[in-house]
Amino acid sequence: MSVAQPGPLETLTSTDVADAVDRGLSSSRPVRTLMQAMAEVGCPVGRSFFHVLRCDAAVSGGFVPDHGIRAANLSGDCSLWQELSRGNLPRLPTAWAAQQRACVARRAALSVALNPACGGAAGAAGVVAEMMGGCLADVAPFEADEGVARP
Repeated sequence: MSVAQPGPLETLTSTDVADAVDRGLSSSRPVRTLMQAMAEVGCPVGRSFFHVLRCDAAVSGGFVPDHGIRAANLSGDCSLWQELSRGNLPRLPTAWAAQQRACVARRAALSVALNPACGGAAGAAGVVAEMMGGCLADVAPFEADEGVARP
């Protein structure tokens, strides 16, 4: 009988995690853009706002649909690099916009499905599809050319 080896996330120390948060806050342009926009409207967010806790269960969402779509679109989770690393290749370079929109819909539906009020996977996929156009149009505080999906 073999013993399962811990995954890479299970071996991180609290120092590793704190360093990763600090790197993200200082080097991620989308994070800096969001933090600056929040400060400009009177809601500054500093380093002390961010806390990382180890969870016993897989937690990866539970958003309401409009927030799930915006999070999937603006987080960078559907960037070309992320999609290529998942093996989701557009057939033609000109098909990238459609691929990015499909990724946003897929990732948002996965997250929204974790919200018990959204009717599971089928309900989440339906409501995400219904709300995609309006949510993709809302890219603030980013500019339209900053790598986010468009309607």
